[in-house]
Amino acid sequence: MPTQSPVHTPSARERPRQTTLLVVAAALAAAALGFESIRHGWLPPLTAYAWFGALELAVVAFTLGLMRRAVARRALELAGAQADLRAATKVNALLASVAQHMPNAVIISDREGQILWTNAACDKMSGFPHDETVRQPLAEFMGAIINGLSTDETQLLLERGTRAAIVSKDTAADGRVRWFSITFQPVHNAGGDLVNFIVLIDDFTAVREAHQRQRHSEEIAIQVSRMAQVGAWEYLVASHEMRWEPELYRICQVELGHRPTLETMAGFFPEEQAAGFLGNVRTAVVEGRAFDMECPLVTALGNRRWVQVFGWPEVDAAKAIRLVGTLQDTTARHAAESERRTMEGQLFQLQKMETLGALAGGIAHDFNNLLTGMIGNQDLALEDLAPDHPARTRLEEARKATLLACELVEQILTFSRETGAERVSTDLATVIEEARRFLRASVPTTIQIEVRIGRGCGRVLADVAQLNQLILNLGSNGAYAMRATGGVLGISLQPTVMTATQAAAHGNLPLGPYVRLTVRDTGHGMDAETQRRIFTPFFTTKAGDRGTGLGLAIVQGIVRAHGGGIDVSSSPGEGTSVDVYLPVAALADAEPFAEPQLPPRRGSGEMICIVDDEQVVAQTTQITLERLGYRTQVFNSPGDCLAALEAGPGDCALLLTDQTMPEMDGIELSRRVRAIAPRMPIVIMSGYFSRISPAMLEQLGRVLLLAKPFRSADVARILEQALEPGADRVSSPQSG
Repeated sequence: MPTQSPVHTPSARERPRQTTLLVVAAALAAAALGFESIRHGWLPPLTAYAWFGALELAVVAFTLGLMRRAVARRALELAGAQADLRAATKVNALLASVAQHMPNAVIISDREGQILWTNAACDKMSGFPHDETVRQPLAEFMGAIINGLSTDETQLLLERGTRAAIVSKDTAADGRVRWFSITFQPVHNAGGDLVNFIVLIDDFTAVREAHQRQRHSEEIAIQVSRMAQVGAWEYLVASHEMRWEPELYRICQVELGHRPTLETMAGFFPEEQAAGFLGNVRTAVVEGRAFDMECPLVTALGNRRWVQVFGWPEVDAAKAIRLVGTLQDTTARHAAESERRTMEGQLFQLQKMETLGALAGGIAHDFNNLLTGMIGNQDLALEDLAPDHPARTRLEEARKATLLACELVEQILTFSRETGAERVSTDLATVIEEARRFLRASVPTTIQIEVRIGRGCGRVLADVAQLNQLILNLGSNGAYAMRATGGVLGISLQPTVMTATQAAAHGNLPLGPYVRLTVRDTGHGMDAETQRRIFTPFFTTKAGDRGTGLGLAIVQGIVRAHGGGIDVSSSPGEGTSVDVYLPVAALADAEPFAEPQLPPRRGSGEMICIVDDEQVVAQTTQITLERLGYRTQVFNSPGDCLAALEAGPGDCALLLTDQTMPEMDGIELSRRVRAIAPRMPIVIMSGYFSRISPAMLEQLGRVLLLAKPFRSADVARILEQALEPGADRVSSPQSG
């Protein structure tokens, strides 16, 4: 293809000049044509001069007009350029002022990376004077003020010449950490050539720290909400929008993506409570009144909980614009309150049982007074009858019945005795027999009681009353399990040896010989869950009016206090077996072989002062002592006895006083007598010794206790012991 010359298009400045040249050329051509017309005679000279002169004048005038317009246009262009220059100067000054007062550091460098200008923030950040900063290499300057940014990194950005934004962590010499956001912006001219770099440096340490504090506060708030189990909610009235905080999602067991509404929130409540919640919301919106309600909640997974819901309206111009509230999971508190109410009821039941125990002790005391009179008179009557008297047989049967009544009262007193009694070497077979008689009298006849005692069972060091209570508790539980169908209650005692495996299973008990007490029933049995809880205080499977839930807890406490272990095996429908392991007492702790007791010594006319407010007991005791060879003086009031002794002890050899009397008790009387006769032997009678502490007796000295009811031999033996020369000790209650 032939090469074509480019077509030149005149510019706006060249077009007036070309027009003027064309006009001048036209005027010259007209003048030349006029001369030629005159020379060749085409036109008369005058006409030619006139026509072509006018033409030249017109051309000249037109040319002058064009030149005038061109000059005016040029003047306007020059004025516009000057205005643009002034405006650009003002903008540049404004931009420079803005950049100078920016809080961020601003650096302008040339294309080679030499600093041309910095603002005040940059000078403050670097600490260098402004004059020293200008003309420094940008890479070195940046590395000097931000030690987290290397010179090589800055130089690489300059060489690339592209926009870049980086974050740098700077650690000062004092350990303080600062964070910088750095932006490199290249500047190009109209031709696309790189001419400058603009660098913006933002120290956002404070912003980052504030953000971290806010995030930490939010995390703490979330943890506090979770610990308090409180979830916040917000309801926007105008848009009907509902918002939840994270804890509320957890309480309701829904995913965080769940979009709650007022209706879906009410859907977590039962129907009646849901209607109440929506009604409270409407009332809060209309009347601007806060609400508070506690109700059950069913989570998205079907779990039932108790919650406390609060709602507060936010009012603007007498109109509620939103509701802000909380929902707290109160399940644990509700359960604790329910447990507290249950425990209060059980504690009341326990207190009632304690009251009944105290009442039983008081009644037993009165019974013992009556029984003392009965036994004493029976003994006296038997002494008065000839061996072949017909009434003697019936009287002996009556005496046996009275002794059985004494044993029954003794069993009743077991429940009212204190548990701090001294442990003695005990034959469990005897304790089992006593418990069997009591159980036989208290359980239905549809329940058969079988007792089996193995050979070679050693004695145990124990509190007899506690072991009696242990057997009675286990027996009562077994009988309760068979109350509907009847069955067999088995009580057995066998010797055994504690192996290492068994000892480890029972809390590392000492190895060696033990006795195994087993109480087995053929009742309904227990499942595994019930077996895990049977020793928990106040846990019971009995109806609320039939048990306190303390029986097996007491049993476990007694076993542990005696250094033993306990096992329970049971299955639903197959009955229950309880094995109690108690260590055999060492030979040194065992009671020596009891030698046959000789008949008690008769009195030699010693004077005995008898004090008892019960007439029948006082009279019976008086006759008994006189038949034993003692002289007696009877007082029905401790005050009368005290007055007589204050007047002069005379030949009173011993004070025999009842403990429970209306005017003053036996302990107080003994204390006052000690002030009168410090060495006088004292015997205190009572059918209820639980309120007499060893400390009281230690203070009195030379005091013996005689348990009611007693037989003639019992009182004779206790008097012999008290009157023995040199006797100066405190004894335990003695009875036959």
